[in-house]
Amino acid sequence: PVYNTVINDTICQGGAYTLYGFNESANGTYTQHLTTAKGCDSIVTLNLVVNPTAVTNITATICKGETYKQYGFNESVAGPYTQHLFTVNGCDSTVNLNLIVNDVYNISLTDEICKGDVYVKNGFTVITKDSTAGTYSYTQNLKTVAGCDSIVTLTLTINPVYNTVINDTICQGDAYTLYGFNESANGTYTQNLTTAKGCDSIVTLNLVVNPTAVTNITATICKGETYKQYGFNESVAGPYTQHLFTVNGCDSTVNLNLIVNDVYNISLTDEICKGDVYVKNGFTVITKDSTAGTYSYTQNLKTVAGCDSIVTLTLTINPVYNIVIYDTICQNATPYTQHGFNASQTGIYTKSLTTATGCDSIVTLNLVVNPTAVTNITATICK
Repeated sequence: PVYNTVINDTICQGGAYTLYGFNESANGTYTQHLTTAKGCDSIVTLNLVVNPTAVTNITATICKGETYKQYGFNESVAGPYTQHLFTVNGCDSTVNLNLIVNDVYNISLTDEICKGDVYVKNGFTVITKDSTAGTYSYTQNLKTVAGCDSIVTLTLTINPVYNTVINDTICQGDAYTLYGFNESANGTYTQNLTTAKGCDSIVTLNLVVNPTAVTNITATICKGETYKQYGFNESVAGPYTQHLFTVNGCDSTVNLNLIVNDVYNISLTDEICKGDVYVKNGFTVITKDSTAGTYSYTQNLKTVAGCDSIVTLTLTINPVYNIVIYDTICQNATPYTQHGFNASQTGIYTKSLTTATGCDSIVTLNLVVNPTAVTNITATICK
C-alpha cells in the first residue's frame, strides 16, 4: 500500500510534537514524505493544535471550623496555597488560593432577674411570670457581617419572689422573733421584706400560743414493777416530779404519787384419799386416775389491787387399799384371826378398815378349811 495519513493532534504550550519524524511546537499543518518498509510512498499530514497552560488566582473566605474544598484544596487555616492541576486538554493548570478564615463567635452571658419581671437585654426577651425560680439557658443564633455564626448563650438566674406563710407556735410567756417579727399573742402578722437578691419577700405569720401544763398523777404498781410513764423510772412508793415538755414543746410539770401494792406468794400443804376430789383454795384436783404420791399445783391469781398472787399447793394423795387374801387353816384347828378376822369355816369374808391416813381399806379373805386325816395301816416287818 501507499499511505496518505492525516493526524489531528494537540500538544501543550511549551511542548513539541515529535512523532512520525515531526518536531513541531506551534499551531499549524505539517507534512512528512516517508517511504514504507516495502519502498512505497507514505505521506503523513499533521494538523497540530497547541493548547495553552492556565494560571488561576483565587481569593476565598470561609468561617472558622469550615474547610475550603474547591479545585482540589482541603484547607481550613488562613493562608496562601497552590494546586498544580491539568486543564481539560491535559495541560498544566496552576491555581493560587488566598484563603481568608473569618471568626465564629460563641459568646456566653450571665445575668439574673426577679421572678415576674421581663428580661430585655442583648437581643433576648424572657418573660418570667410563669417560670419556676432557677437557672435557665437561652441561645441566640446570629450572623457576623462576614456571614459566620455568632452564637450568644445567656445563663439567666430567675430569683424567687417569696410569698411565705408560716404556721408556728410558741409557749405562753415566750415571743416569736424570727423574720423580723416580735409577737407573743395569737394572731396573723405580715412582714414585707427584700431577699438578698433584691426581690420581694412577703412573710405571713399565723401564730398560736400554747399553754404550759401541770399534771398531778396518782398511780399504782405491784411490788417488783417499775413505773415508766412520763419519764419516770420508779419502783418505790413516794411522791416524784418530772419537768417535761408538752406535745407543743412547752413546759409540762408532772407530779406523781406512786403507790406500790404487795405481790403474794402463798404455799399450802394438804392431803386427800385417792378417788376423792380436792376442792379448796381455788384448786379442783380429781384424783381418780392418779397414783398415790405427792404433787404440786399452782394457781396464778390477782389480788384486789390487780397484783400477782401465786398459790402453790403441795397435795399428798394417800392410797386406798383393796386387799385380797387367800389362806387355809386345818379342821378343828385355831380359827383364822389375822387382819381382824375370826373365821373357822371355808368361805369369803370382807373387812372395811381405815388406814392411818383415814382412807378406806377393804380386805377380802378367801379361807379354805382343810380336813384332818385318820389312817389305819396293818404292816409287817421281819425281826
